[in-house]
Amino acid sequence: MTYNLSLANIVPAASTFAVQVNSTARSVSSVSVSGTKILLTLSSPVAYGNTVTVAYTKPSTNPIQTSAGGQAATISAQSVTNRVSQPAPPPPVVVTPPTVVPNTQPVPVVNFPDRTYSGFIGEINASGSYDTDKDKLTFSWKVPAEIPVSSTNSEIIQFLAPLTETRQTYDFILTVSDGKTTQSKTIPITVAPYEPDLEIAEVISVSASDSYSNNLPYNIIDGNIGTMWSSKGEEQSLILELKSPFIIQHIKIAFQPGQKIECYFDIYGSNDGETWESILVKAKSCSFSGGIHVFEFPMSKAIAEFKFLKFVGLLPRVIGTAFYNDRLDLAAFFQRVGKWGEVRIF
Repeated sequence: MTYNLSLANIVPAASTFAVQVNSTARSVSSVSVSGTKILLTLSSPVAYGNTVTVAYTKPSTNPIQTSAGGQAATISAQSVTNRVSQPAPPPPVVVTPPTVVPNTQPVPVVNFPDRTYSGFIGEINASGSYDTDKDKLTFSWKVPAEIPVSSTNSEIIQFLAPLTETRQTYDFILTVSDGKTTQSKTIPITVAPYEPDLEIAEVISVSASDSYSNNLPYNIIDGNIGTMWSSKGEEQSLILELKSPFIIQHIKIAFQPGQKIECYFDIYGSNDGETWESILVKAKSCSFSGGIHVFEFPMSKAIAEFKFLKFVGLLPRVIGTAFYNDRLDLAAFFQRVGKWGEVRIF
């Protein structure tokens, strides 16, 4: 509201003004005086094009007046159309979606032996697998139930080939994941019987330095793989006497089923049971399974005859830990088939 004279800074009450917007009352929140103008602040904004009417009733106190004391008269409703342009809306916010880089699937690359022999440890190596996106890879193996393995989630695994009378193929399945997608690959592992035509030595007597519980030396020649000889402590020995001197190419030894530690031992040969010749030094079983293992004699020993074999158990020590294996368990049986070949302890 604009007057033709400068106004004193005397502010009338908001109730002295009556404001309607499009014929609907709109309350006045506050009143201020500035120069020749009376400024009314409404409770809500007036839109562009609205009809606004304003009335003023002269109050008994603090009426609108000039600095000289002249008072403004009451005015009836005066109409005006709001032509104040609306502020331009802010420009829309454009959100650029992130660039989606398509994921490249991992590529499994596996190296494995064409053939593994019964009783030997084989290795499957998937460390050559890669992902072009440089994502970290994880590995998962599905293995045949009858084959023990060192791990099912490593890039390299070892397995103990089972005894078989004929050539068999076992499928190992590798799944490689980059955290987004997976790729699988089947690895056929062929297991062949080891030297199936070799003759088997016959054991005529067994003696031991000691035995534990009811696991007596005789158990290794009773024909029952479920029985065993065992002894507590280090360097406990088992002596086998063969029926006649025998050229031994390898020895098969069965360790406790399900064992998850390495067994260490030495093998000696003799022809008189008194003077012993070292054949295998600190030989060891695999660390993830018992079962039947094949241990080949060195070529220099596989051309000599022996009438006695001595098995000496050693305690495996792991540096930095307090783990000791204080008992050696073997199951065994022997057969006589011929003059040259293998000795079995299982």
